[in-house]
Amino acid sequence: MSGGDKHSSPQETVKINVGGKLFETSLFLIEQNPASMLARLVSDTWCNKDATEPIFIDRDGDGDIFAHLLNYLRYGSIDLPHTIPKSMLFRELDYYGVTIEDKCIQQITSIGTMKHVKQWIHDAELHHDMLLIAANCYLQFMSGRTTLEIRNGDI
Repeated sequence: MSGGDKHSSPQETVKINVGGKLFETSLFLIEQNPASMLARLVSDTWCNKDATEPIFIDRDGDGDIFAHLLNYLRYGSIDLPHTIPKSMLFRELDYYGVTIEDKCIQQITSIGTMKHVKQWIHDAELHHDMLLIAANCYLQFMSGRTTLEIRNGDI
C-alpha cells in the first residue's frame, strides 16, 4: 500500500470489498483525499496486510452507492439516479470522511426523464407530419398535378 510521504503512481490499484461487492480503483485517487477514512485504510499505518487482498468494509454493497462515491471522487460531481436518494449518498460520503458539496450532486428524476421523453415524442410526431406532407406533395407532383391543396385531415 502507500507509505508516509511516498505517493503512488496512477497505475497502482487497491481492491476494496464493500459488503461483498468488489471494487478496484487507483491508489492515487484514494490518496487525493488524505483526510478521508479511505486514505487512512490504504495507508501503511492502518493496512499491514498483503496488497493483493481486498480491504473489507462492512457497509451495504448493494445499490452501487460506493461506485457513485468513487465517481464523485474522480470527477468532483455526479448525476445520481433517482433510485438512490441523495441523503443515502451523503450518509456514505460522511461515513468515509469525504467533503460534501451539495451543488455538485445532481439527482436525476423520473419527472425530468419523462419531460425529455415527452419532448422527444413531440419532435418525432412533428417530423412524422412533415414527412407525410412531403410524401403527399411528391405523389401529387408525380401524378402531374400543378396545384396542391393540403387539408388538415390529409396528415
